[in-house]
Amino acid sequence: MRLKIPFTMFLLLAVCIAAMAQKTSLEMSSGKIIDTTATFSWFKAEVAKIGLEDLMNSKDKLRFRFWCKNQLVEIWSGGENTYLGKLISYTSKYDPNAYLNPGKEEKILTKHLAIDTIVAKRIYERAIDIALFDIPAQKKIKGWKQGTDGYSVSLEFASPLRYSVKYYWSPNFQVAVPEAKLITEFEAFTETTLGMREKWAAFIEGLPKGCYHTGGIAVVCNSKNASRKVRRAN
Repeated sequence: MRLKIPFTMFLLLAVCIAAMAQKTSLEMSSGKIIDTTATFSWFKAEVAKIGLEDLMNSKDKLRFRFWCKNQLVEIWSGGENTYLGKLISYTSKYDPNAYLNPGKEEKILTKHLAIDTIVAKRIYERAIDIALFDIPAQKKIKGWKQGTDGYSVSLEFASPLRYSVKYYWSPNFQVAVPEAKLITEFEAFTETTLGMREKWAAFIEGLPKGCYHTGGIAVVCNSKNASRKVRRAN
């Protein structure tokens, strides 16, 4: 027996596929897509470079990634009382002459650390408690200002019926924006709970001597000689 799909449903599916191929920040829930920011192809390329699973293929009850600078927290629940997670730090080596060869592919260096199930559950429940996944896209939040400096936070979310990626520019710079406060507080909670700063420093210290990207225009060096070379180059 062949299943007949109404033309309107088929058309909606086609539109969904086309939009997903073009956008980074999108909301997909029960067939509804809400365009938000940046290009989806760029975000997908970042995911692939770091070697991460495509969450659009996730079959977990709920799975999310909270990206900030060059670290991300990934938490998921495969079922009742099952919570897992990992903290991923990533970077690439700073090359002052990279502009001479713009087509050269950079090597991404990563470190994956498992998150204890009890801690993963705490982070998962905090996200649910503050309705993190229901915070609108940046351009739909009243009073949210966009800039060119600062940093960004990305939130990727997947469930069997919903997928979204949302981008927020410098939430801690936003004044009197309730949604920004929630994101900033969640960022601080994960940073403190997981000791993210210390783990980032240990990750950089364990790399070969040199200077590395931090996710913005700044670089960090793990040797005095490398630091001096960067200062001379600039």
